[in-house]
Parts: sequence; C-alpha cells; structure tokens
Amino acid sequence: MSYPVPAPRCASALLALALSATLLAGCQPAAETPTLSTHAVPPARAQAIASAINFTFSQDEGHAALGRAEVAAPGTLLVRAPASLQPSIAAAIKGLEGAQDDPPPMQSLHVDAWWLTADALSPLPADLKDLPGALGDDSTLLGVRDRLSLGLASGGSPADANGELMAMQVRAFPEGDAMTLSINVRESRPQTDATRTPMAYEGQVRAKPGQWVVLTTRANGSGGSEALVLRVRAE
Repeated sequence: MSYPVPAPRCASALLALALSATLLAGCQPAAETPTLSTHAVPPARAQAIASAINFTFSQDEGHAALGRAEVAAPGTLLVRAPASLQPSIAAAIKGLEGAQDDPPPMQSLHVDAWWLTADALSPLPADLKDLPGALGDDSTLLGVRDRLSLGLASGGSPADANGELMAMQVRAFPEGDAMTLSINVRESRPQTDATRTPMAYEGQVRAKPGQWVVLTTRANGSGGSEALVLRVRAE
C-alpha cells in the first residue's frame, strides 16, 4: 500500500511529510479503534494543518481514511486517529512551532448584529431567508431593539462596537472560504430587573460572507420571542 506525500512547499506540508514517514516506516494502524486528541495550533494555520493531516490520512482508492482532523475552534485542532499514530501526530505538530507558513491574505469584513423582538401575534420568521426583507424596510413585523455594525480585518485584532443597549466584540479567523468568528455580545445598560436574564451571546460561529446566523433566541415577556442575529459582509 502506498501513501501520498505532498511537495514540502510550506510548513503544513512538512507535517504531512513527517506523518507520511511514520506510515511508510511500517505502521499499519487501520484495525485499531480511533481515539481523539486536541492540539493547540496557530489560528491562521489551523485549516492548512488539518488539511495536511487529512491528506496524509487518505489511502489508496477503495480504502477508508485512517483518521480525520478538523478545526474545533480558533487555534484548536481535533484529531481522530488510531492510538498508535497519536504520538507521531503530536510530535509532528510540535515540530512546526518554529516553522512559518505564508499567512493567508487579510480580508476586510463588516459584521452586523441585530437584537430583534416580536410579540405573540407577529413572531420572528421561522425561516432565516425571510429576515433580509424584514430588516431591509420599515416593516413592523420585527422590532429592532438595537443594531450594531463594525469593520475588522480577518486574522487581526478584535474589533468593538457599542450601541444604545448592547456592546459587541468580534475577532475573525479565515478558514477556507468562510470565517470563524469569536463573538461576545452583551447588554451594555445596567440591569434594573434582578429577575431578568440579560440578553447575551459568547462563543464561536463559522459563516461565509453574506450568510445570516441566529446566535441565540429566547422567549420575551410579551408572549413572543427575541433573538440576536448576525450577518457577515465582505468588502
């Protein structure tokens, strides 16, 4: 059985070469039960390293791949592979600490966020495709409590925006044809009702330019619902 070895044109290809060398040395782990491991990697190179691992895991046509790597979060790689390969994977990734890939080109983005609310008679659209029209005119079907918009560069520093009722911080990491966004949205006004939970979202989402994402939804006090909705725009 042969294993593909990519040309070492960048640091991530060095990882593929290191893993390929292990396989070619006679390791035959296909019958082993896969295990999971996590690895800290540079966020800007996470997808390239995952692709290199997956390229190396691919076998001859007709044989299942030996494992799978994917970006679980910015700077975090999740690898499912036979246990006997995990030490070699960890060593190969660690060996890239001093290597340098060509960084992906920085991309200018805009991130828009809405805090929407609706009553029981005029609920939020069940289908996300109905949102652009409802938010793009003076429709009374949706109540916009607050809206934020900020510009930032992918792979750069976090960007902040403040509105009347909420504040938002976003950092973007390029991942193929999409962006992984690290987002923190929170209410900015002091709480006056101790029984009410502030509207907020903190986490990561993956979105392509033009895509709409519902960050969180919940019931409101009028029998309806409210939501935090986000859209990514590329310049």
